[in-house]
Order: sequence, then C-alpha cells, then structure tokens
Amino acid sequence: SRVADLVARPGFDLSVLLLIVLSVLLLCLEVATPRSDPWHDTLVYAGNIITALFAVELALRYAASKRRQRFLREYWIDILAVLPLFR
Repeated sequence: SRVADLVARPGFDLSVLLLIVLSVLLLCLEVATPRSDPWHDTLVYAGNIITALFAVELALRYAASKRRQRFLREYWIDILAVLPLFR
C-alpha cells in the first residue's frame, strides 16, 4: 500500500529523527524559559504540534503494519511518549 511505501522510505525515518532533535531542543528551551516569558506559551504550543506529528507518524506506522502485536511491541514506548498530547 501507499502508506507502507511511505513509512519504508529512508527520508521518513530521517524526518522523524529531525523532529526528535527539534523536540528535545524545544523542551530544553521550554524548561529554561520562565512561564512569565512571552515565548513560553509559544514553545509549549510548538512542542505540542511536534507531539501531534509523532502521533500521526505512529498512526501511519500502525496502518502500514501487518502484525498489530509486533507494532505494539516495537512502538510501545513511542505510544507512551505521545500520551501528553491528550492531557
């Protein structure tokens, strides 16, 4: 399927890796920025957008997987990582 082809591309994994790096940088900035700073809310919002992109990535990987149990075994920590999106 198209989704499986998309997920299998090396560029897909590279994009996810870049999002991970960006997410870590944003988190560091968010922690270092006082809540009273006007940029704090923007940093939180940007982090939430990236977390949503991770949720989309997991949904695509789930749709492309042939074995649901294997998907859950491989990506359980990633699923936990996107749970803050639903707070």
